[in-house]
Amino acid sequence: MASALLRLQPSMAPKTYHLTIALQGDLGSGKTTFTRALLGHLGHQGKVKSPTYTLCESYEVDKPVIAIHHFDLYRMRSAREWEEAGFAEYFLGDENRCSICLVEWPEKAEGTLPTFDVQIQIDYADENQRMFDLRAASDLGKQIIAALS
Repeated sequence: MASALLRLQPSMAPKTYHLTIALQGDLGSGKTTFTRALLGHLGHQGKVKSPTYTLCESYEVDKPVIAIHHFDLYRMRSAREWEEAGFAEYFLGDENRCSICLVEWPEKAEGTLPTFDVQIQIDYADENQRMFDLRAASDLGKQIIAALS
């Protein structure tokens, strides 16, 4: 996915994008591990913490400049909690730079989140392998999935 983003970026007009990715799967299926791998591939060299208790951890990579916001909504009790946390502004994007919002457990804020560009379902194939089902719900999502093929 990261290489698809990096391949798309130079040809995109405008030169910025805001990408939203839903990460779905059982506990321990690999949602945070996927996020760590994506961030590493995009150039982040620091630690990537699970946002289970903070709800959101933000990162920035610099070539190209991308703001990445990683959400974990597992501990939320209602969609209203999401609205009260004030994270909606992260989903508006910024016309001056690229940004990505990755959301684990998006169903916890059902009805309050925008439509995701890409939805990734991660399931256990066995103890050591995972199966990924990627679905696009926007033109950007379709471009990214096509670039992966």
